[in-house]
Amino acid sequence: MTRSASRLRKALDDWATVETDVYAVYPSRRHVVAKLRAFLDFLVAEFNSVSQRQP
Repeated sequence: MTRSASRLRKALDDWATVETDVYAVYPSRRHVVAKLRAFLDFLVAEFNSVSQRQP
């Protein structure tokens, strides 16, 4: 493999993301297992950081 073949290249220059809502549906707030609570917290933090980076 050549050195230039291992570099990332931009594709779909005219493509843009679309703002959308994301929902997490689970049975009850009182009985959320720790794994699910950690995953939900991760999603909230990740989507908040993405939305702050967007102009």
